[in-house]
Amino acid sequence: MSRSYFRRVSLLVLLLTAIDTSSEVNNSTEDTRKGEGPTPGRQNFTISEEKRLTQYLLWRYSVAGRGGRPVVNTSESTTVEFGLGLIQMALDEA
Repeated sequence: MSRSYFRRVSLLVLLLTAIDTSSEVNNSTEDTRKGEGPTPGRQNFTISEEKRLTQYLLWRYSVAGRGGRPVVNTSESTTVEFGLGLIQMALDEA
């Protein structure tokens, strides 16, 4: 199978996950009142679905990360790659 097929399938899975998570966020008003999840506060404006989804995903990540590592198996190694770029700009003030 081609790479473009896997990209399409990955994108579809990502979109379906986002839609499913968004519905969980919309149905979780009782949980947020109990102190579970992001608290919207007393606001007179409507939070966009994108903002609500972002808050929920970041909340889930922060809860999972409290144990030190947001993974299921903590003995599994995680490879992290860092990159560094140095940009120098010359400014000629005449």
